[in-house]
Amino acid sequence: MKTMYEYNRSVARGAAITGEYQSRRNIAGLLLEAAAKSYDKGITVIRDNGIEEYLSYPVLLEEALKRLGGLQKLGVAKGEVILLVLNDSADFILHFWACVLGGYVPAPLATPASVKAKNTPLDKILAVWRFMNKPVILTGDYLAGKQREIEELYEENGLEMVDFSNLDISKKGTVDLSGSESLAIVQYSSGSTSTPKGVMLTHENLLANLEAIIRAAQVTKDDNMLSWMPFHHDMGLIGFLLTSVAVGLKFYVMSPVRFIKKPCLWLDLMDKYRITLSGSPNFGYRLVLRQLQEKLYNWDLSSVRVIFNGAEPISVELMQEVTQKLARYKLSETAIQPVYGMAEACLAVSFPPLDEIPVIHRVDRYLLAGEMKVYESREASRTILFADEGNPVPGVEIRVMDEMGRVVAENSIGEIQIKGLNVTSGYYNNPAQNLKSFQEGWLKTGDLGYMSKGRLVVTGRIKDVIFVNGQNYYAHDIENKLEVFQKTEGGKVAVCGMHDHRDGMEKVVLFSSLKRIEGDIMEYYRRILQFINEETGIVIDCVVPLSSIPKTTSGKIQRFKMIEEFLEGKYSDSIIYPLADSNLSIKAAASSGNDAISVNPASNREVIRKIWAEILEKPAREITDTAAFTSIGGTSVKAFQMLVLLEERLEMEFSHDILIQCRTIEDMDEYIQVKRAG
Repeated sequence: MKTMYEYNRSVARGAAITGEYQSRRNIAGLLLEAAAKSYDKGITVIRDNGIEEYLSYPVLLEEALKRLGGLQKLGVAKGEVILLVLNDSADFILHFWACVLGGYVPAPLATPASVKAKNTPLDKILAVWRFMNKPVILTGDYLAGKQREIEELYEENGLEMVDFSNLDISKKGTVDLSGSESLAIVQYSSGSTSTPKGVMLTHENLLANLEAIIRAAQVTKDDNMLSWMPFHHDMGLIGFLLTSVAVGLKFYVMSPVRFIKKPCLWLDLMDKYRITLSGSPNFGYRLVLRQLQEKLYNWDLSSVRVIFNGAEPISVELMQEVTQKLARYKLSETAIQPVYGMAEACLAVSFPPLDEIPVIHRVDRYLLAGEMKVYESREASRTILFADEGNPVPGVEIRVMDEMGRVVAENSIGEIQIKGLNVTSGYYNNPAQNLKSFQEGWLKTGDLGYMSKGRLVVTGRIKDVIFVNGQNYYAHDIENKLEVFQKTEGGKVAVCGMHDHRDGMEKVVLFSSLKRIEGDIMEYYRRILQFINEETGIVIDCVVPLSSIPKTTSGKIQRFKMIEEFLEGKYSDSIIYPLADSNLSIKAAASSGNDAISVNPASNREVIRKIWAEILEKPAREITDTAAFTSIGGTSVKAFQMLVLLEERLEMEFSHDILIQCRTIEDMDEYIQVKRAG
């Protein structure tokens, strides 16, 4: 087989783009061609109630053109941005393609779980809306119906939230395609809400990376693809939706809500539809492993060629455990493949050969920390495992650079930089970030890694990007919020994310030099951690009190130094666990029969309270009727797990709406009463 890449030291280049997909000049051409040539295939949306909705490619085109007619009647000019805040998969697919066919620029965003108080997804929508000069927001009836409430909450006016169900779709719109170098989509990262980073992707960028994905993954019309990833995420949108249309294959979609509630349904569907291609970040595999322990299944996963493992730093141990556990169901040992990508590259940067068992690098952690050079480790206690993430995909170049802007030697760690036709020209309306992000035409990824025989190994992140459950947050954003909350000057706290190789988990640690004036230290930090969780959705694992935060001579926080010292155990004697310690002490009291709440099975509130206590690992007596789920440790993943238990114990079915409309036990009780009465 002809090699698809070439390399020299720490620079590698993928095979050339052939231009096969570039000839379409616009991603709308992919749907037009699929409707004409793959009329017998299409997209199956598996709804949360199990009902399947099939959209053949001709029907998808027909229905998207009707939605385009509705958008054109709104008076939105060609080339303008439309924010897509659509939770339902079928609705998103139809309106995304309507935007593309009409020359609009869709910017997908996550749907907020509630509008009763400010929260991260809602903050993001408002920040992006302001940043992009107040475009139309296309959404559903619930969010559109709350427009005035949202304006009052944020002291804004001029929001234009359009309920898609009110569009006039009686006549098809007029296709009006943009040129290849025109902006196709704006992909927002899941991080900072104060200064949103909108990755600008042209039709040319997308078509180049789609060719790269299709060639590197050897995708054909005979493949069957399955995804649960949200469409506001680059893997869900580009890796699955656009790729499936580009090839004209059968694509099956389940919602993230349904996956989180029933993770093993993902594998049920792989077996049922003889799926060949799918993917997930680490936290998805963890959810599967938890449910996998409950019973034996009757799966045959021998059809699966590839399950991409990406969107988060790769946990080698987790990848190996999932592969081992699913071997009994005939999943190939070559199926789960670690890959590297990012929104700035559209998606794909490097893939390994898909017919090989994943390559694992055993690295000496102590020599790595000291010299930033990779040495093979022979002692388990000194070993860090890193996944080899393969060669550059076609059209992509990768190099690894030191702090002086020089290419490092092979097997030496530096910043990963990329270049290619698929790489963004920059961030929307953000010239300052653009200046920081490029060096001699190369995009500086902010990731650390090394090259070994032309193959990329990612070892960590530079500075302050924190990965939690497939989302990335910016430490300085959290720190700024906390400094305002505590009314203190900057530089007193540092929030650091790290990959703990001992348990394969991502950890978030608060390093603090805040001075407590009075009161209990546990209660002091418990209040701080609850504030961070309510404001950002992040759960801090522990706190390390310090006399001062270490900084460089220029005043920059030395995050890498603190992370290394934490992982080496330097702070073991001073670490405190404000939430965990509280839980443990009260768990002991509860187990001795001192729980203050007596459960009345007839009371919705007490059933809900017990479920919250179980999911959040808190004593029920600490959870009040008016406490917001997110303020006491709740996350989006835990919210959906809570929904599963609500359905089981109340013997009722609930949609995603209960999470959108209800923040507290009191809210949920009222919602359930109304639902039962109706």
